[in-house]
Amino acid sequence: KRFTTDFEKSECYWPPLELEAGDENTFLESTFSIRNNNITYRLKNKNEKERVVWRYHSYDSYCHINQKRATMIASLSKIQRMCSDDDQLKISALAKLKEFKDCGYPRSIRTYACAILGKTSRNTTWFRVRDQQ
Repeated sequence: KRFTTDFEKSECYWPPLELEAGDENTFLESTFSIRNNNITYRLKNKNEKERVVWRYHSYDSYCHINQKRATMIASLSKIQRMCSDDDQLKISALAKLKEFKDCGYPRSIRTYACAILGKTSRNTTWFRVRDQQ
């Protein structure tokens, strides 16, 4: 009972972390929907429609290009693992790439990251995302 009470009061997280209330379409950092007995899901992204939270270094920051590329590839790899199907992957990847674009990352770097993901995952959706972004 104490654990449940602490959990609801968000005392089970160390500051600055806190429990966020999710809506009926959110579970464990995933956005999901159920249609015709089919569950689709993707990584939750508050910035999917508009920039709400700041993430990632600006491309102009004093950070080595290899770190910037690795960060982008790692975040896109997480998307690859957290999507139920190619449609969800496309939605999520385009939103994530827009975040990087808004941080000043040039198209060439974003294209490179998509090509790496397409090659390593063997999922051709990445090439369609690369061409559409």
